[in-house]
Amino acid sequence: MAAINFAVHWAQENGFKINIYTDSQSSIKALRSARSRSAFVIEAKKNLYLAGNSVGLTWVKAHVGDPGDELADHHAKLATTDGENMNDQTGSHVLNSKLQKI
Repeated sequence: MAAINFAVHWAQENGFKINIYTDSQSSIKALRSARSRSAFVIEAKKNLYLAGNSVGLTWVKAHVGDPGDELADHHAKLATTDGENMNDQTGSHVLNSKLQKI
């Protein structure tokens, strides 16, 4: 999620149109969820929304069974479920239409 958020922010600041490829299903699910309590996820959703059509997001198959990937996925899942309950003002219909393409 951190890499996705960083890439979105970088593209916005530098005026680039990019497509982000990720194997993080937990990040995709967190971005799709309207019930995320994590401030970090909410910020990533906001940045993705503000980027509009200048940023695409594509899921790719992970290297299943790789110990490093498994550990990274575990921590990514923890990050998407922990955090304070916050009111998400990002329009979920906009994010869902973008994420539906994945």
